[in-house]
Amino acid sequence: MNVIAQHLGQKIKIKELQKHLVMDLLLKEPLLIKHGHEKYIVVFRYGVVIGFGLSESELRDFREKISPYLVEKFKEIFTEELEIKKTDGEEILGTEVVYLKGELDTRKIILISEALSRSVALDAFEHEADNILHQFN
Repeated sequence: MNVIAQHLGQKIKIKELQKHLVMDLLLKEPLLIKHGHEKYIVVFRYGVVIGFGLSESELRDFREKISPYLVEKFKEIFTEELEIKKTDGEEILGTEVVYLKGELDTRKIILISEALSRSVALDAFEHEADNILHQFN
């Protein structure tokens, strides 16, 4: 299963998003949405959206739906991807591939999402810091 994390802006207004969009909510913090058979979306208030098993067009459609709830939308979308593979051996959380035993449950989705969301958010902040430093040179 492909997992795509995107940092879209400084903040997402989660409470307003919950009020106005019809979603199959599994968890409120972070916002975990079931988006079809074995497809999930995780939304973090600090502007990161993660799609589990979604196509690029499905993720783009979701971005358009939540666009009104983005604060300080970025001109450039920062993206990271990884692949989830099933294993009979040890579970491993790597930077490009995650090996999991059994089914992908809520706990595993959140664990992967937390790590991936922080990574993509740090990339965006590093890019922003570089731009600020270049202005002084």
